[in-house]
Amino acid sequence: MNFNSCSFQYNAPLYSMFLHAFSCNRSNHRNLFNTKRKHTAFTLAETLVTLTIIGVIAAITIPNLISKYQKHTYVVGLKKAYSVLTNAFTMAVNEGDVTFKIGETEDDIKATIQRYLKIVKTCGTNNLSDCGVNNYPGYGSIWASTSYITEDGIIYTSTSTGIFADVNGPKGPNKAGRDIFYFEIAQEEY
Repeated sequence: MNFNSCSFQYNAPLYSMFLHAFSCNRSNHRNLFNTKRKHTAFTLAETLVTLTIIGVIAAITIPNLISKYQKHTYVVGLKKAYSVLTNAFTMAVNEGDVTFKIGETEDDIKATIQRYLKIVKTCGTNNLSDCGVNNYPGYGSIWASTSYITEDGIIYTSTSTGIFADVNGPKGPNKAGRDIFYFEIAQEEY
């Protein structure tokens, strides 16, 4: 034992004087009883169990997150289409461009879309393939009118009483209430 790093304790009791007479700085000495170094690491089994738990949690939550994101995207598209159409028809009515008389409604709707919406492409009547859409199942002759693609990617199709809006453009699923919405044009508020 190196006595240069030790000091004598004067306040030690007599019966323990021989045991505790010298107080040594332990940082300079190794532990004589534990000469092996302990390795603190995770075992392979612990790591695999942890990764399995993380994988199961991810498998449960990721589909739900994707579904919520898609629903949020459709809702945002619906709000955008509603806002754009409301602004367009409000401006058209305020400027006196439309009358909405019976029999003239579809012409007013087409005129409003063409004038107040930022149209990128006009698709021919009965030819939605010009807009990149193969079909809208279950709608048949509803899509017989002219369709328009705006710069935000929404496809608007005018009918005799309103407008269909496909809020995500030619992408699927092309189902009513999911990504296709109908806006009825009325003179009075409900």
